[in-house]
Amino acid sequence: MARELWDDEYCSRWFADYLPAGHLAVPEDLITTSLSLVAPASRYVTGRSVVVDGGVLSGDSWVEKHGRRSAYP
Repeated sequence: MARELWDDEYCSRWFADYLPAGHLAVPEDLITTSLSLVAPASRYVTGRSVVVDGGVLSGDSWVEKHGRRSAYP
């Protein structure tokens, strides 16, 4: 079901424009976060939630700030 959504050019571009990161996630976006959690430098990190969402939960008012709503009907 999600594949059909992301394969649709209009839908994927619309969503990417609303992400503060400006693009949909690619595997590298998740791999770097995963590697940082398994690195020896993070051995003291416990019970942590890491949100990898392109900035959606950042709390920034990105829709109004960037005026991206006007690009789509």
